[in-house]
Amino acid sequence: MTAFLLDAFERAAGRGGSLTLTRAGGDETISWAQVHAEAIGLAGFLQTAGIGRGTAVGLLGTTSRTLVTAIRAVWLAGASVTVLTPPTSSDPTLVADACHSAVRSADLDVLLLCPPFGPFTAGLTAVLAAGGCRVVAVDDRIRQAVAGTPYTRPDLTDHDTALRQFTSGSTGEPKAVRITHGNLAANLTGIMNVTRHEEVPDCLVSWLPLFHDMGLIGFLTLPMSCGACRLILSTPEEFLARPTSWLANISRYRGTATGAPAFAYGLAARLLPPGADLDLSHVRFALCGAEPIDPDVIGSFTARAAQHGFNPAAMVCAFGMAEATLAVSLVPPGRGMHLDEVDTAILQTEKRAVPASPGAATTRHPRLGQPLPGIEIRIVDPDTGVVRGDRDIGQIQLRGTSVSPGYVHTTGPDGLLTDGWLSTGDLGYLTDGEIIVCGRRKDILIVGGRNITPHEVERAASQAQGARAGRIAAFRGPDRPRADTLVVAVEARTPDTDALRDAVITAVVTQVGLRPHAVIILEPGTLPKTTSGKIRRTELRQRYLAGEFAGDMAPYEAAGIPAGTRP
Repeated sequence: MTAFLLDAFERAAGRGGSLTLTRAGGDETISWAQVHAEAIGLAGFLQTAGIGRGTAVGLLGTTSRTLVTAIRAVWLAGASVTVLTPPTSSDPTLVADACHSAVRSADLDVLLLCPPFGPFTAGLTAVLAAGGCRVVAVDDRIRQAVAGTPYTRPDLTDHDTALRQFTSGSTGEPKAVRITHGNLAANLTGIMNVTRHEEVPDCLVSWLPLFHDMGLIGFLTLPMSCGACRLILSTPEEFLARPTSWLANISRYRGTATGAPAFAYGLAARLLPPGADLDLSHVRFALCGAEPIDPDVIGSFTARAAQHGFNPAAMVCAFGMAEATLAVSLVPPGRGMHLDEVDTAILQTEKRAVPASPGAATTRHPRLGQPLPGIEIRIVDPDTGVVRGDRDIGQIQLRGTSVSPGYVHTTGPDGLLTDGWLSTGDLGYLTDGEIIVCGRRKDILIVGGRNITPHEVERAASQAQGARAGRIAAFRGPDRPRADTLVVAVEARTPDTDALRDAVITAVVTQVGLRPHAVIILEPGTLPKTTSGKIRRTELRQRYLAGEFAGDMAPYEAAGIPAGTRP
């Protein structure tokens, strides 16, 4: 698998596929052959600038032809890629601070500025020079001007670094994971095998950001290394401004494959206008991953989308993480979302996922498929490390060809156990060889001998009138000697915050059997999330404990009523 990407790019250039960038002023379509030709020229330019094998390159830009070309060019030059999250502010000081932090975290040697960040070149050069990071601006004119620049194919191995990819940061600060060319080759090959990607060339439709691993690897690197397929690429900003534009693009271009976190499916379903003229009948593969999958959200989407020809069997639930390149497991296309319904009481008290008997309270978990070829999964007791059996809850561990050798700022494989297994931080279980994820270990609340996941509380709270579905977070409150406390943060879509707080308490008590220690009411759009849509519960807890939400507590806490005497 040596130089997998370089070989794939060369083959892809002659296979007839294309890239279409959707824009309000008119879509732009370019063949993969032309992308390759421009990237070869830019790679030659980068090599003349001393950028090649072993160079760690960061790229800052919005989704554009230049950014796509630059990503491919960096790999062709032999360097590693890190796509940075674009700052939301145009303030030069804030842009410099954000870039300086990312450059330091990923230990980058060069920062390539793509549109619209070229004007920041001088300021960023002054800030980053002290740390040894060069700044190079790459705009449309430079990309075109370097066409025909002499290029030398680098001699790469599977052990060379292809990516320095940031983790989501849902339970702490994002860390840069080192992904080798061998890791990337193994993961892409595994995804294509399970999804049967090359049997019939797909038309992929994506709005996912290129700084996130699902967008960069699954919906850019895969199609441009295949070459026979079409990619319809929008910006995240376009999706957030008009969520139904995603489905409109699928319909317009007869898309066959797409993917997004669960929140995006829920948003698209809620905003899909009645009687919309859409044709979703060509979709054979709709990936859902990057965050916990709420069966109700996906069920709502498939029901609404089915009215426009969408086949529910096309829904593909998946499990992945940056430390495993991208995908760990996914359900084969054509099976749809299958749920494992287990006894809630046994799950919470005995840490076992026992199929529910008739009449028992149940918890539903989506099955996430078997591990990709080359990946092994096991479940261990998080305290003792002892391997657990089928349907026993424990920490998920991985090893295999897609698993990273470590993080950037470590001398060894930090996060890997001494026997070579990666501890994911996720709790889950295996059944029939398939993985089921229950939640992050750090987020689990232990109350009255019960293990309760934040997702259970959030699903219950979402039933409260006035709460914004998908904009709710449950987390551990102040430490108590014998049990965890529960805090719920809710974005409001009603001005009556007292009624909303009461409704949340009632819903959580009724459905989960646990009274919140406090309920925080937030303004719309203020719940902190990662770039991939995951809730930043750790940040919320830190802010809560620091007293930031003192005016938004449940009435009994605000009044100082002791926990044991509350109604």
